[in-house]
Amino acid sequence: MITIDLVRPILTAEELVLVAPAFSRKRTLRANKPFARVATVEEGCANYIWRMLAFDFSGYGKNSCLPVTADFDLGCVLYNRDKVAGCVESNREARRAEEKGIIDSLDVLIKKVESVLPVVAQAGAMRWGRALGMI
Repeated sequence: MITIDLVRPILTAEELVLVAPAFSRKRTLRANKPFARVATVEEGCANYIWRMLAFDFSGYGKNSCLPVTADFDLGCVLYNRDKVAGCVESNREARRAEEKGIIDSLDVLIKKVESVLPVVAQAGAMRWGRALGMI
C-alpha cells in the first residue's frame, strides 16, 4: 500500500504540494479524485497525479480502469482560462503544447512516486504486463 509517508522523503516541497492532495487524512491513497470541480491548473495537476497513482496501485476495483481520462481536468482548466481570455480558437495549439509539457513533467513526478514500491505492488503495471505478455 502506498502512503504519503513513503513518498514524502523523496519529494521536494514543490512536488509534495502537487502530490499531497492524492492522499487522504489517513495518509493513504484517496478513494476518489481530490477535486470534483477543478478551478486551477494545480487542482488539475493533482487530479492527474491521483488518477495515475490510483490506476497503478489499486486492485481490481473502480479505479483499475485505464487512465485515459486522467488529463481531462487539466485540459478543461486550460480551455476555460482561454475562454475567459477570449482566445479559445487562436490559442489551441499553444494550449495543447502547454498541456503536453505539464503532463510530461507530471509523468516524471509520478514515476518518482512509483519508485518507492516494487513493481509487483503496482497492480496496473502488473495487469498491463500480463496483457502484453511481458510478465
